[in-house]
Amino acid sequence: MLSIAASIVDHLATRAAFAIIGMIVALLFVVFGADFLRVNPASEPESFAVGIAMVLGQIGWWARILFRSATLRSRRFLQVAVLVLLCVGIAVVLYGLAFMPRGPLALPLLLTLLGSGVLMVLGTAPHPRAGA
Repeated sequence: MLSIAASIVDHLATRAAFAIIGMIVALLFVVFGADFLRVNPASEPESFAVGIAMVLGQIGWWARILFRSATLRSRRFLQVAVLVLLCVGIAVVLYGLAFMPRGPLALPLLLTLLGSGVLMVLGTAPHPRAGA
């Protein structure tokens, strides 16, 4: 199953769709999410942590788009780093689903990010080679 997820994530059309979603999320982060980083970390540590987690999740998202499964399998540290960053991103999406105010497009976007993030994690996780 993990190798199927990896081939789906590595497909050019999927990577293009993820890139489009990533650009939308990056734009929305500039408009709305950057406020989480503008707070004083000493007085509002939770908001600042959410902002940092958003940035880390986006780094993981773009890293997974840029690096194919074969590249990640050959560089174990990079694979683990991308997995951790993607999991941070998923945690932020779950936080958003639980605690952030919902606009008319927030729920569909967050669910799209959640599903895509889980697919990316499954496509990035180490999997045994067939016949090995």
